[in-house]
Amino acid sequence: MSSATFGSTTLTARGDDIFVTKLNSDGSVAWAKSCGSSNNDYGYSIATNNSGNVYTTGCFNGSATFGSTTLTSHEGSIFVTKQGTATLPVIITPGTNPNESGPTNGSFTISLNNGRDLLFGGTDNDLLFGNQGNDTLVGDDGKDTLRGGQNDDIAFGDAADDVLYGDQGNDSLCGGDGNDTMSGGNGSIPIVDNGEPDWLCGGKAHDLLFGNEGRDNLNGDEGDDTLYGGKDHDIITGGTGNDWLFGDLGQDQLRGGEGRDFFALARGQGADVILDFTDGNGSALIGVKNSSEILAVLSGVQVSLLGQQDFVWFV
Repeated sequence: MSSATFGSTTLTARGDDIFVTKLNSDGSVAWAKSCGSSNNDYGYSIATNNSGNVYTTGCFNGSATFGSTTLTSHEGSIFVTKQGTATLPVIITPGTNPNESGPTNGSFTISLNNGRDLLFGGTDNDLLFGNQGNDTLVGDDGKDTLRGGQNDDIAFGDAADDVLYGDQGNDSLCGGDGNDTMSGGNGSIPIVDNGEPDWLCGGKAHDLLFGNEGRDNLNGDEGDDTLYGGKDHDIITGGTGNDWLFGDLGQDQLRGGEGRDFFALARGQGADVILDFTDGNGSALIGVKNSSEILAVLSGVQVSLLGQQDFVWFV
C-alpha cells in the first residue's frame, strides 16, 4: 500500500487508485476523496454541477470501495461516482472486458445539465456535452465528439480526429492533432443561425472549419485546411500548408499564410479583403465569370502583374 497527502487529508491506495480533490478559490484543499480496488483502476472523465459536486467515471476490476460502499466487479465494470462531502456510487454497470488493462473498446462520457462544467474524455472515443454554462471540454486521446452547448465554451480536441461543435455562445475551439472538423454554430452544416462570434483553431493535420453565423476568427494552423467563414464579417487565416479559404457571406479578411492557397469568391456574398495574395506564388483566386460586383480587394498587390494564371473561373 502507498499513501498521498492532499492538504490535511491523507489517502491510502490499495492499488492504482483514483484520487479526486476539490480546491478552494485560494488554492487550499476543500476535500480529497479516493476510490478503487486492489487492482488497476481507471478514471476517464470528470465534471461538476452547480452545487459543487464532482462526478467521475471510469472502470475497475475486483472489489472496489467508493466511500463506505464496497462493490465487486467480475470483468471490469464501469462506474460513475458523485463526490461531495461523501463519495457515493451513482451508476455501476457490468463489465465486458476480461483483462485488467482497462476497456479496449469503451467510450466514457459525463453530461451535466447546468453550470460551468469541466469534462475530460481521456483515452478511447468520447462524447462530451457541456450543455448550459461556460464549459471546458478536453477530448484527449481518441476520436472524440465535443459539444459545448449553451453559453461560452472552450473545447480542445487534442489527439486523433475529433469533431467539435461550439453550439450557442462565444466559443473557442481548438482541434489539436489529427484531422479535425469544427463548427462554431449549433452543429448544422454549412450555415445556421447562431449569431455569436467564435474562435476556431485547427492545429496540426488537415482540418475542416465552419464559422457559421457571427463574426468569427478561423485559423487552420498546420496542414492542408479548408475554412468556411459563414455569415457576417470573419477573419480567416489558412496558416501553413495548402489551404482553401471561403469567406462566404460578409466582408471577410482572408490570409492564406504559407503554402499554395486558394481564395474562393462568389457573387452576392460581399467583397472580401485578401491580405497576403502574391502573384506567382502558386495561390489562385476562385471566382465567377462576368460578375459586375467587387468580389475581393487584394491588399498590396500591383494589378498589372496579375494574369490568367492567377484565376480559376467557374460559372
